[in-house]
Amino acid sequence: MPPKKILLVSCSVGMGHVRAAEALLSSLKITHPTIEAQHIDAMDYIAPLAKYFYFKSYGFMAKKAPWLWGAIYRATRSPKGARIFNQLTKLNKIIGSKKFLKFVANYQPDYILCTHFIPPDLLMNHAGKYNISKKIGQLVTDYSAHPLHFTSAEADYFVATEAVKKQMMNFGADPKRITVSGIPVDPVFYEKKSISDLKNSYHLDNDKKTLLFLAGGCGFAKIDQLIRFLCAQKSPFNIIAIAGKNKKLHHALQKLIPPAETNFQPIGWTDKIDEYIRLADLIITKPGGITISECLCLQKPIIIIDPVPGVEEDNLKFLEDNGYGINLKTVEEWPKVISLLLAPNKTTLPPLASNANDIIINSILKNLSN
Repeated sequence: MPPKKILLVSCSVGMGHVRAAEALLSSLKITHPTIEAQHIDAMDYIAPLAKYFYFKSYGFMAKKAPWLWGAIYRATRSPKGARIFNQLTKLNKIIGSKKFLKFVANYQPDYILCTHFIPPDLLMNHAGKYNISKKIGQLVTDYSAHPLHFTSAEADYFVATEAVKKQMMNFGADPKRITVSGIPVDPVFYEKKSISDLKNSYHLDNDKKTLLFLAGGCGFAKIDQLIRFLCAQKSPFNIIAIAGKNKKLHHALQKLIPPAETNFQPIGWTDKIDEYIRLADLIITKPGGITISECLCLQKPIIIIDPVPGVEEDNLKFLEDNGYGINLKTVEEWPKVISLLLAPNKTTLPPLASNANDIIINSILKNLSN
């Protein structure tokens, strides 16, 4: 009997959807090496016009016109608004997705898990025509759901919390098909590593608190402005700043001249993000779903900056409601915020209840055995 085939489908709108799929692929290779698993980015199979309309436009709006993205997010937040959006984009989806659908048809996976809402919508609507398995799941990679996340009552859904499950049920999802799994992170986050050894290898001052600034995978957060402010205050911290793929930001960070009191390390793209998060006493970042999950996995408090209107604001609300983080609206609020999160008697954050990777994989395997 041939091995089961699982196809993971992401979309590189930001990096979170891709990182979630890669985390699950890594876990599958470790825990179930006999399963044939593959991860593809749907962006590589979408026609240029559709690619720009659905995906590239988000990056532009998130960076240059966040208010416009927020308006679109709010307009489609009702089931009626989502239906109108789907109707208006139906033709573009059909024309732009043929290469993607043909690839899936040729691969013939036994189960398809998508980390973005566009691919499951395409697959569910064309499964019969292309002879594609209807065993399709969707992972919601944030701490809230949107009506566009609901594609079919026949699909499986994997969500972060019970609250998100209730949202999906309100949109029409079958509660029996919704798994409260949490959001997957790279298996390396579950490994044990020596903090003292890491501090030595990264040349950190043991007498100073370590602040980690994350600009996001695409480097949208304006972390350089806050770091300049801290340098001007002669802040006695270890400061690590990761610019991601934003080379312009990385160059700007490298040009900063820190005071003698500050141990400053500007970093570009890195595949050691778990080690930097382990080292940090406090994370300053945008509230992307995957980044939040990585920080919470290692029980790190978070300061949120530059949330994009829409789902990132929802993620921020989740953090604040649960005492995991605080929004920093202006640099003038910095002393108050940091004193709250770095107070000597600050209670350790509760650990995440479970390993999302294992829960999702076990649910898929159970589905395939039925």
